[in-house]
Amino acid sequence: MGLLKNEKGFTLIELIIVMAVITILLAIIIPTIRGMQKEGWYTKAEKEAETLKVCVEAYYRHNNNYPTNLDDILDTEPRIIQEMIYDPIAVNMAFTDTTFRYVLGTDTDFGYWYIISSRGYDGIAQCTWNATANKVSRAGGDDIIQSNALIQ
Repeated sequence: MGLLKNEKGFTLIELIIVMAVITILLAIIIPTIRGMQKEGWYTKAEKEAETLKVCVEAYYRHNNNYPTNLDDILDTEPRIIQEMIYDPIAVNMAFTDTTFRYVLGTDTDFGYWYIISSRGYDGIAQCTWNATANKVSRAGGDDIIQSNALIQ
């Protein structure tokens, strides 16, 4: 049985054109969604780093010294967070180390300083203590940094 002249349907050419249009639309939409997703991870990482800074400062207020590592903030009262906060960028980018970086040091002029940082999208923490300026120096552009010192 063949098609009758009055039967309706799509030709192969019409189906290919529709599939091509859908493919082009997806090629435009998917990178945009991915960019919005990365922006969300970055914003969440900023807020999580701020929360960790609050925890470190609360630890200092109650213990008169800074924690030697971030796990210490879970072991003392008051407990602001119940479990460790992980870097959402590192988690979603599937890095092996998903913790925020915490560095504690002392400077003869400044005193105790600390840096809490995300490793950013490249997975490398690129911030250090600049003893000359008594500031945290940012070498990379995508790290999220919190500190008790100024960040340059």
